[in-house]
This record gives sequence, C-alpha cells and structure tokens, in this order.
Amino acid sequence: MLKDKKILITGGTGILGRGFVRSFVRDHPEIGEIRVMARDESKHYQFSLEFPPDRFPKIRNFIGDVRDFDRLKDLSTGVDVLIHAAAMKHLYYCESNPGECLKTNSEGTRNVVKAAIENNVSKSVFISTDKAVEPISVYGNSKQAAEKIFQSRSNQNSKFSIMRFGNIWGSSGSVLPHFMALRVKGNLPLKHASSTRFFGTVHQAFKTLLFAIETMQGGEVYIPKWQSVKIMDMAKIVGSNKCKISITHLENYEKVHEKLMADNEKTRAFENKEHLLIPNEDIDQDRALDVYQMLKAGFVNFSSDNPSNLLEIEMLEKVLEPLMASIDSRKSTKTH
Repeated sequence: MLKDKKILITGGTGILGRGFVRSFVRDHPEIGEIRVMARDESKHYQFSLEFPPDRFPKIRNFIGDVRDFDRLKDLSTGVDVLIHAAAMKHLYYCESNPGECLKTNSEGTRNVVKAAIENNVSKSVFISTDKAVEPISVYGNSKQAAEKIFQSRSNQNSKFSIMRFGNIWGSSGSVLPHFMALRVKGNLPLKHASSTRFFGTVHQAFKTLLFAIETMQGGEVYIPKWQSVKIMDMAKIVGSNKCKISITHLENYEKVHEKLMADNEKTRAFENKEHLLIPNEDIDQDRALDVYQMLKAGFVNFSSDNPSNLLEIEMLEKVLEPLMASIDSRKSTKTH
C-alpha cells in the first residue's frame, strides 16, 4: 500500500506529525520519502535531533506555512499521500485572534486542497477534532469549515477524507501537562466539576490513518472509538491527595462534554470494531458495507460523558503512570 510512496505531512513537527513519522520509519521502511513541513524552525531543529538527516535520508524537512499556496504546491509536487495536520489549535489564542485562526485552519486547508488537486495527489487526509462537532468556539468553527472544504473536493484523481480525533495524551497545551506543571503550587484549577474529554494515543491515531489510507473513497469522516476521561479523576490522580482542586469556570467557548459525532450524522454512519465512519452521501454503499456494519438500533451518540466510554479511575491511574513519568523526565532534562 505504501511501497515507494511519497508522503507530505503539514504540521509535521507537532506531536502527531512526529508520531506518524516515527511509526512510518519503524513499521513501513518501504516508503519512498517523507516530507515534513512546518513553520517553526525551532521545532524542526528538535525534530532533527530525533531524526538526523544522515541516518534518515528518506525524511526531508521543509520550512513552510499552509497559508502560502505556492510553497504548498511546490512541496506537494510528486506526492502520493498528503496528511494535513497543521493547525492553530489553542482555544484561547484562537478566540483572541479569530482572523489568524481562520487564515490558518480554514484558508490554509483550502490551499492544501487546491495544491493537492493541481498536483494530482492521490489521497489526502485531514486531522480534525471533536470541537468541530456542533462547535461553539472559533477553533471549532474553523475546523468544521475545514472539514466541509475537504469533503467537497474529491474527484477521480484526488480523494480527500477526514479523521476526527479527541485529545492526544501528553500533547502540548493539553490538560495533563498543565496539571503536572501546577501541582507544585498545591492547587489544581478545574473548569467544571463534571467535565469529560476523549483521549487517545499517537499509536491509535496512526492505526486510524492507515485504515483511512487503505479504505477511503472520498469525503468520509473516520472516528476512532477512543475512551473518555473525567477530568476530575485526572486531577485527583495528578494531585495525589496533596493538592487542592478548585473549581473555576468554563469560558463561553468551552463545553462540559465533547462529541465525536453529531446527532444528524449518526443516521448514516457505519462502524466496525475500532472505528465509526460517516460516509459522504455519494459513497459507494456496496463497498462501504463490505468494510462496515450499519449502526445497530438504539446506538447512543458517541459523547465523552457516555458511561460506556468512560475510563474507571483505577484504569486511568495505570494509563497516567507512564505518561506522568515521561513528563517529569522531560522537565528534569530541561533543567540540567
């Protein structure tokens, strides 16, 4: 499936991009080339420490911004698979800089699609978010618009599909590193006592990526069946009975719970053991039925507060233990 293929990853120096590169290098050495595009030169430098060019000649790093169509067109020339992971994603900064958010997340995505079409890129996959479902934030609205752009442009030569994820464990700006940084002060602020969120690993995201590349026909939304977490449980584990947990308040652009599928999407969704899929309306239904089963009657919408999705606190402790150790290790390295 990937033999001799050329891959471009926008936002490739982020946690997902690095994880995808790591998995490609480890599990798919038959790949022809991996082009890593990102605008932050310091992240490129850190990336090069893990993947030195002399040891990984198939990986090529490029400074570039998805706002720059000409750069995208140049870097996607000859590419077979394009993975669009570049985004402005921090809620506060998206809210306070809405124009910049839209330029990167929506207009940037349109540039990606245009470049892929002009270069006949065979398959393009967009990394979306649960916040694009029934959005109330600038970030969520920008990603919902980007989904619509991707869904509408598939043609005979170029297919475009979407992966919709929750939170990635340990990603920068996520709640776990935030709690870990604050626990030395003895107080962990929590926006809402009942808040829940979806979490998954880079490895789980990569499995969904491979599944999408293998099965996509264009316009689908792939949703992995990730488990969800009570943020209060996470705070209790990180605080280890030594921290006060204070309830602050949700901003008007934040939700108590998240969904990975909207109510109007579930009526046409398919599922298998590990994924949900929302097909484009003109998808080949016979082909889809070969891969998926129709959702059973009484299917409960895939929401983070669904009890069947929630991790018990004992299992969450096992999940968090190595992640917390890794964060502590990184902090220790930076101070020496």
